[in-house]
Amino acid sequence: MTPTTIEPDVDAYGSWARASALADYAELSALVHDQSTLADIENLIRHYAWGPQLLPHLRDGDPQGDMEPDLVAEPVRGAERVALIADERLRVLGDLYPFTWDRNGWKVRSAPDGDVYLVLLAMTVAHAWHLPVPPGRRVEDLLERTVKRFLLDCGWHADLMSTQAGPGGFGARLRRATLPLGLWARVKGQAIRRRARDEGVDVLAASPWGPRAPRDDRPGTLVLLAQATCEATDGWKKKLGDPSPKHWGRILGEPGAVVPALAVPHHAEREHLRWLAAEVDGVIIDRLRLTAGLKATTKDELATLSDVRDAGVSS
Repeated sequence: MTPTTIEPDVDAYGSWARASALADYAELSALVHDQSTLADIENLIRHYAWGPQLLPHLRDGDPQGDMEPDLVAEPVRGAERVALIADERLRVLGDLYPFTWDRNGWKVRSAPDGDVYLVLLAMTVAHAWHLPVPPGRRVEDLLERTVKRFLLDCGWHADLMSTQAGPGGFGARLRRATLPLGLWARVKGQAIRRRARDEGVDVLAASPWGPRAPRDDRPGTLVLLAQATCEATDGWKKKLGDPSPKHWGRILGEPGAVVPALAVPHHAEREHLRWLAAEVDGVIIDRLRLTAGLKATTKDELATLSDVRDAGVSS
C-alpha cells in the first residue's frame, strides 16, 4: 500500500482535542526524526494561524477553561497548551510514557517498539489521517480487541459482543457473551431493535468480587457497557449516551449496577472530561488509562505502529 505522509492538522481529532492533536504530531515527529521541539509546534501555530483555534471552548453551555482568551490566542500560548498536554502525559504515566519530555521538546526513549502507548498513538493517527491498512486489520476492530484485553488485564471478566458467532439472533449472541461473565441475559419481553447486532455495546464486562470468589453470580455485580471508537471528539457525548443503562439493566437483571464506558485511543483532555462528566453518565477510558492497564501489545497492534512509521511525518 502507498504510504500517506502525515501532515500537521489541528482539527484532526475534532474541536475538543486540538492541543492533543499537536502533541501527538510532535510525538510522531520525534518517533520518526529522533526528536521534536516545542519551538517547532509554536512555529506551526504561527504559520497556520492556529492560535484562535487553541482557545478553550466558548460555546453556549460549554466550559471556558482556565486560561483567558487573550493569552492563548498568541502562538506562544498555544504552544503552552500543547506543553500542558505533554506535562499531563508524563505526570500520569511516568515511566510508561515512551518519550523524554521537557520544555525544550520530545525525544524517544530507548527500545520503544513494544510500547503500549505507541501502538495506541498509532491507532489514533492511522484512523484520523485515513492511512491505508489491510482489510483484516481495521483500526476500529483492532481497538475493540484491545479494549477487551485491557479489561481482562485489569481483572474484569470481558467478552466482545461482535464475535459471538453461532445460531440465533441478538438474544442468543447475548447469552453466549454473558454466561462466561456470570451474568444472566433476559431478552424475552424487552424492547430490542429489529436486527440488533450489539445494542450499542462492543465489549461487555463484569467485575468479579475478588479472585477467591470467581463464581459469585448473584445480583449486584458491577457491569461495564463499553464502546470502542476512533471517531473525533465532538461525537463522544452522543456515543457515550448510546447504550442505555436502564435498558441494559433490565436485560441483565442488574438495574442499579450498569455503567456505560467509552474507550478511545486518544488522550482525553481534562476540560473535555470535566464537561462530559457533567453532561452524561458514564466513564471515558482514554489512551492514558489504556496504557496504564494493558500489559502487552499484539502483532496486529505493532503492525499498525509500523504502518504509521512507514507513512512518515512531514518535517
